[in-house]
Amino acid sequence: MMSDEFEVRLEEGLKRWASAGEATPNLDELIKNGMAKGARASGQVASERPTVARKPWARLWALRPVRAAAATAALAVVLVGTFPTWAGAVADWPLIGPVVTEIVMQDAGLKWAYENGLIQKGIAEARDGEMVFKVLGVMADPLRTTVIYQISGVPGTSGAKTTATGAAPGDSKPVPATESDPPLPAPDTAAWPSVAIASVDGQGAASWQQSPVRTPLGWVGAISTYALEKDSAELKLEVRYGGHRLSLSFQASRAGAARFAREVKAPVGSQGQLADGVTVTLDSVIYTPAETLVKYDVKKPMFSGGYSSGGTSLSHYIEAGGRRLDPVQSHGGWSADGSSVTMFEVFPAVSGPAKFVINGDVYGKETLLTWDLTAGSKQSVDGAPVTLTDAHWDGARFQAQWTFATNDKFVGMAEFDVVDASGQAYPLKAVSEGTARSSQQVTKTIVAELPTGFHPVAVRAHQVGMIAAGPLVFDLPR
Repeated sequence: MMSDEFEVRLEEGLKRWASAGEATPNLDELIKNGMAKGARASGQVASERPTVARKPWARLWALRPVRAAAATAALAVVLVGTFPTWAGAVADWPLIGPVVTEIVMQDAGLKWAYENGLIQKGIAEARDGEMVFKVLGVMADPLRTTVIYQISGVPGTSGAKTTATGAAPGDSKPVPATESDPPLPAPDTAAWPSVAIASVDGQGAASWQQSPVRTPLGWVGAISTYALEKDSAELKLEVRYGGHRLSLSFQASRAGAARFAREVKAPVGSQGQLADGVTVTLDSVIYTPAETLVKYDVKKPMFSGGYSSGGTSLSHYIEAGGRRLDPVQSHGGWSADGSSVTMFEVFPAVSGPAKFVINGDVYGKETLLTWDLTAGSKQSVDGAPVTLTDAHWDGARFQAQWTFATNDKFVGMAEFDVVDASGQAYPLKAVSEGTARSSQQVTKTIVAELPTGFHPVAVRAHQVGMIAAGPLVFDLPR
């Protein structure tokens, strides 16, 4: 969100608040103090006319009757200084704060939760020098847990080091910067702070961050993890920006959102089979005002490699009301024996009859494919040639790359080892993989470590990822 867009939306929000007559206690004092702050920040006195260009907000306010106190408060903000000058100062004002919060929640896809009062607010904050990491709100429902945050006071001086301690509320623990930390980005950089949900109730957690936006209020963004397993849990967040590191812990609860969610179990026998004996069982569907979660189980051999899921052969989607709805988020967990995976796929909200469509899925198949370490070496998987286009090593670092035609049969290889001239094999562990897919070709790259003195002459794959074709179509239970 650009600053100009944020300003326009804030203007609209202020008009709504003024129209509703949302006056606050001691409003006259609030206006007076706010104008003084703005005048000091912009180098003016309150009676002076601002020298910066102004939007015609006063004329817009005059188009509708509003309560004088609320309108005066809004105009006081508008008429003093530029937007960046006053925005940070007014974020906590009783009149402006809720408007800013509403905009943030809407951008995070949580407008429905905000409107129903489900956002836990004023959670915690941590400080490291001038940098402030604030949790604006938390939303925990049966689909996911989302944290809305703001990072302000980000320093613009490259290489600055800090030793400040954290500030309550919240368990804030700044970590001293080290000389190996990257320099702090300059104010105009496009890089953003890294935020992660490190743990839930002390257990390591996976999280995904929507790209934060840089606004006059600082960096504002959202980060999510899976649904809480209990009604409440302790979340630990970690943020890094240049040499600054903060951690922050607080409690999150899903109790408030539970009454807005509805889980419907699938009828007994909601099961189907893709090609090659891959079985899919629909478990349940959770409906919320904003999203729909489909939970299902897939019985199949695990494929341990990475692959690209582009194209239509692996697409999953919902058909509802003549529209196709693609998933906005997907995750799963394997059984202890690796024979099945429970999947959770989140889609936009649906109403009325809907169908869940699975076009295909990937499973693992044991094999043995060997490529000599010469460019152009080929092997075949179900009639499709897989060509080794590059293989080299530099000391202990081994790298190999393959290409094969895009197809609906297999997606890649896994479980690699290398062989030397004597026939001794060395399993490639901690393999780093990359897969690129176009309409014509798939390129797969691996990088791994070799033991000192090992000279490979061939690379082998012991597993391939195959596509079990569909489609399978399930009527979603209502």
